[in-house]
Amino acid sequence: MGQASVERAEMQKAAGEIQTTAENIHKIQNDLNGQINALIGSGWVGNAATKFYQKYNEFDQQFVVVKKELDGIYEKMTQSQLNYTNIEDENDQQANSLDAALNG
Repeated sequence: MGQASVERAEMQKAAGEIQTTAENIHKIQNDLNGQINALIGSGWVGNAATKFYQKYNEFDQQFVVVKKELDGIYEKMTQSQLNYTNIEDENDQQANSLDAALNG
């Protein structure tokens, strides 16, 4: 039982770290978008501006993909933790029932 508690705690810790990372990436993306909007508002135009905006948009789309992947990993991690906990609880109940039947 002690080992199961440790594994569940590690799963919870890892899920929390993934969630924190996703939140940090979201903040970075919002900060970058604010900077880009300020740059656009400054009136920067021309070929360099056009190329920069194109490349930034490509980068931003990849950022969205990374965020979605992290969200997916977080969801799978928390679901796995829940499944693991439920299975461990069921196993404990069955072991207790068997113990009671044998010793009762």
